[in-house]
Amino acid sequence: GTNYFSLSMFDKAIEYYSKTLELDRKSGDSSALSISLNNLGLVYSRWGKHQEAIRFYTESLGYTTEEAKKSIRFSKIGMTWYHLKDYDKALEYLHLALKIALKYNQEIKIGIRKNEISTVLVARGNYAEALRLNEEALSIFRKAGIVESQIITLSDMGNIFRKLKQTAKAEQCFLESASLAEKSQSLYHQARNFKNLYEIAETDGDYKKALGYFRKYTAAHDSVFNIEKHKQLAN
Repeated sequence: GTNYFSLSMFDKAIEYYSKTLELDRKSGDSSALSISLNNLGLVYSRWGKHQEAIRFYTESLGYTTEEAKKSIRFSKIGMTWYHLKDYDKALEYLHLALKIALKYNQEIKIGIRKNEISTVLVARGNYAEALRLNEEALSIFRKAGIVESQIITLSDMGNIFRKLKQTAKAEQCFLESASLAEKSQSLYHQARNFKNLYEIAETDGDYKKALGYFRKYTAAHDSVFNIEKHKQLAN
């Protein structure tokens, strides 16, 4: 099931995860049931079938006995409601997830939950509060030395500054994010940041700078494409 999920063959992933779930229901192992139901929710969510995802995530939550582990279940449900554009429900579940993370001093999860809430707030146009949460999350990730989370958070902040027409701050965020992405050899995030940078330069009329960023964007993008093609051929 996991292999098919990684290959985006969602119907086959569901077939095998459903067999696992059937065996878990026979055993009555609540921990295993929670995981299997969550896995099915993940597949449906990635597939874009969000109502089905919520059904499995909610049942998974019912089998999650440890309060500390309920945070991730609430988070999954919250972000699924976000994809369904029900932002009130999304925030309701995400705040429950954050409350548990705070209770158990789960620093990294606190940062992730704050970023998730920020994403919903951006969709509602509440940019000031979204930025505040991103900044708090970034501070956590910097302290913990989690580079990928820093890359994502800085890029998200850059997008908010773009919406606020604060292009200098946006450029600063994208540059820092791109620099970290280059150091960690994350081609996907390099491409994402350089795309934003060349669009800003193009809008500002600085075509020489735009061209430089565009070249970096295409180099990273083409490399991502080649790597993905290589994986597909290997599979």
